[in-house]
Amino acid sequence: MSERALGIADAFPEGGVLRIQFGGCAQLVEGRFRLVLDHGEATVSDLDASLDGAKLAGNAVWRPAKEGARANLGLGLTLDRLDLDALLPAEPNWQAMA
Repeated sequence: MSERALGIADAFPEGGVLRIQFGGCAQLVEGRFRLVLDHGEATVSDLDASLDGAKLAGNAVWRPAKEGARANLGLGLTLDRLDLDALLPAEPNWQAMA
């Protein structure tokens, strides 16, 4: 079995800091994980990250479609806080519209 393991430090030599544009707002993601690529399958384990101050932990696996079976994605994630306000558009100025 051929297996290649990559750490976040290899992918992001600046210390594992990644800024993601999502829903019109930039999200700051910092953390570490283990990525294993094996025969087209990708496994993320030991995920320990921070997403705009919220702790994110867990594992994930991606298995491509094979022999008539569908591709599948498995996620086991834990968020200590989910701040959806940052994804909402700014409230309009109702007085200016009147």
